Parts: sequence; C-alpha cells; structure tokens
Amino acid sequence: MIVNQPRLSQISIWKNHKEGIVWVIREALLLLREQPDLPKDEDSPMCHSLNRELSFCFGRACHRLRLPHHKPSREAKNQPYIGDSEPTNRESKIPDFQWVFVDVLAAEDSCERTFTLECKRLGMPSSRSWNLNENYVFNGICRFVTEPHEYGKGSDDCAMIGYIQSMEFTDILEEVNQTARQCRITEISPPPGGWIKDSISELEQTLERSFPVSPFLLRHFWVDIRKE
Repeated sequence: MIVNQPRLSQISIWKNHKEGIVWVIREALLLLREQPDLPKDEDSPMCHSLNRELSFCFGRACHRLRLPHHKPSREAKNQPYIGDSEPTNRESKIPDFQWVFVDVLAAEDSCERTFTLECKRLGMPSSRSWNLNENYVFNGICRFVTEPHEYGKGSDDCAMIGYIQSMEFTDILEEVNQTARQCRITEISPPPGGWIKDSISELEQTLERSFPVSPFLLRHFWVDIRKE
C-alpha cells in the first residue's frame, strides 16, 4: 500500500518547533521544582536567581527530550522586527528568555521567528512597595501589549512563567485578573483541567495589540514552588 506523504511545503516546521519549545518549558519547570533551596528572586544581578537556575534546567530538558536546538537565550535583546524600517526603543528591551528560529519554508524576507518568555513571581507581596501579583501584570503581561517593550512583536503567541511562592491558586488568579481589568486587558482563563498542586498549571489569555500580531495568544505556565 502506498501512503501519501505530505509535501514539504505543507509541513509547518515552526509549528513543530514551537511544540518542542512547550515540551522543553514543561520539562525544565519540573526539573526546577526538584531542586532544594531555590532562590527567592526571579532575577538579580550577580546573585543566585530562579531564572539562572531555570536556564540550566532548559539545557538539561533539551538533553532529556533530545531537542538539541531548543534551549533559549537568556536576557538577549528583542530581535529587530522586519516591519520596522528604523531601529525602535523595543530593540533595547531585554526579555528573560527568547528562542530565535529561521523558517526555511517561509519567504526569505519574513523567515525569522521568535518565541519570547517572561518570568515573574506570584504570591504574597515581597515588601510594602512590591506586590508580586500586580507586578506580574504591570511588568509582565503588559510588556506583550504596550510600547516600548512590544515583546513578541510579529509573533502570534508567546509565554510567561509564574513562580508560585505562596497563596492559593484561585486567590492569585483573582488578584492578577483584577489588575488586568484595571489595565483594560483580557483576563486570564483558569486552567481547563483544573489546578495542579506541586506541579505546573497551564492557563491562556487572548490579547488585543496595536502591533502585529493581533489577536495574540499568551500562554501562562504557573509552577508551584511553595514550601510546606
């Protein structure tokens, strides 16, 4: 029996690459959870941080999953967007992690693809002046929809990681969505399969943007790193 194989032009290698990215994110977060004495800060210059540990976990996850080209760059500047004729402020902004890929099946003048990942802590305020759940929106989600950051410009989806350090899942989501409403952006939908204690809960949010691509899907991976 002859099985018809799909034409090369019908294969979405970028879609397949993004599926690999999602697998690597999940595996890396599970590896991160296994580590004892995790640092408190997601990122801190010259200090032990969650993002630094996560970067090592990305490498281990790629090795375990046999996906050698799926480790992201940490703290690399936004890549130039081909639709911008001149340099813009967004090119000086630095997402936490970023995957860059060249889609050889796309047109040469639009073959570059990026997937941006921003990481923030979730839970009780860390000080009187620093509310983690508000910060997740103001300095996380908003960077995907507003100038000057314009994270994920030219992409139709990207992701955020939420390091859950305290509080209950539903209380965190309510506070995050309350801030989202204040910013007049779409709320995050609860995980369709319910919350997963001691693991990863995956949520989604569809956003409208004034720059390409819109509507835009922002995926949220909330990892439970609370200590009993």
